[in-house]
Amino acid sequence: MKHTCLVTRTRIFRIISQILIVSTAIVTSSYKTPKTNQHIHCSSVLNSLEYVDTVYDPIASELKSSLIWNAGISIPDTLPLRESYPVSVGFRKTFTFPEEATSAELHIFADARYLLWINGEYVNRGPNRFNPKRPEYDSHKITKWLKAGSNTIAVLIQSGLSNYRFMYHHAGMTAVMEMKDSKGKVISKIDTDTTWRSSASTRFGPPGALLSGISDNVDEHREKADWLVPEFDDSDWQFAIKTNGSYWGDFSKRMIPLLRETQIEGVQVLSIVQDSDTCENISLLNKTMPLELTAPATVLIDMKQMVRAWFELDFESGRNYYASIDQNREFFPPTVHAAVMALHNGLVPKNRRKAERKNRFLTNN
Repeated sequence: MKHTCLVTRTRIFRIISQILIVSTAIVTSSYKTPKTNQHIHCSSVLNSLEYVDTVYDPIASELKSSLIWNAGISIPDTLPLRESYPVSVGFRKTFTFPEEATSAELHIFADARYLLWINGEYVNRGPNRFNPKRPEYDSHKITKWLKAGSNTIAVLIQSGLSNYRFMYHHAGMTAVMEMKDSKGKVISKIDTDTTWRSSASTRFGPPGALLSGISDNVDEHREKADWLVPEFDDSDWQFAIKTNGSYWGDFSKRMIPLLRETQIEGVQVLSIVQDSDTCENISLLNKTMPLELTAPATVLIDMKQMVRAWFELDFESGRNYYASIDQNREFFPPTVHAAVMALHNGLVPKNRRKAERKNRFLTNN
């Protein structure tokens, strides 16, 4: 049986970080941090760096006391080095943005990773790489995503990860939202508590832990409606439960700026292979869409540069197929930075952990 997939749009984004210069107990960057006496105490063991903030941070304190998790999902306390027990959990909260409010800021942390949407629109991801003994929270100005009246925040949390980027640790997320008037006075505030709704049955399955990142595993058939939008009925989701903030050290504000996500331009399609027929008509990716594929099919894409990136893919299809993205290291010289987008017959392999080490599953946002 052949399976056809219509790919309507593919965009590729790079993630750019700013350089953090550390020199003999002095931390500097272009990020404007609050005036504080911050010291780094170094011992003979590099891993035992201790950070001491001498200025009280009320947001940090509130975040540590507001950690929540899903009542039905637990992960082991410990695992062997660099082994993972990956889980994905969605959280939702509907709240009111007062008419007199003119701005809003969201402070958020998750162990180990979060993706944030407001009213169905993607906002950002995080947090910064951290040691659980000194977690760093992010701050997002979210006014442009809000409207007067009812609004919905949706957060995907991926936990239980362990690799060269993530340290395996307890699962949890926490957030504080401040809504202010034109004079900068906080007139309304919400934080994470047991009124938030939570579910592990969204389209986001357990992620795969790669060498220095993760791979998303997305199955649209897992949910009947889009849980990111305000209209979604979450009445059958569980209420969140409080989790112990003492699992983490004192919170600190993120030390480097938020990463910028910029679309990569000039990406080319090198070839399209379907039913053993190969089309090598090289063209720009954005001019190739929409693209109709019949499984099994492979699309070879030249990124034109070495880049750390993620794909955004819009597509329509029937059941019983899955798509993957992986690096291509077999057919091209080092000067070509190729990626492979493939459409496969059948379902995602049942042995998901092994499959995720091999494939990078596409996220359909």
